[in-house]
Amino acid sequence: MHYIKITFFAGILAGIFFIWVSAIPTFDPFVYDESTTDSGIPSTG
Repeated sequence: MHYIKITFFAGILAGIFFIWVSAIPTFDPFVYDESTTDSGIPSTG
């Protein structure tokens, strides 16, 4: 029964993370770089 609590807790953490990322559009940990043009990824922030 422990795995149920672990998956439930992980799901809550994942939900909070996605909500936090979507709530802060100016901060994207995946494309946050001062030289986004060099990597070819456009800065949407």
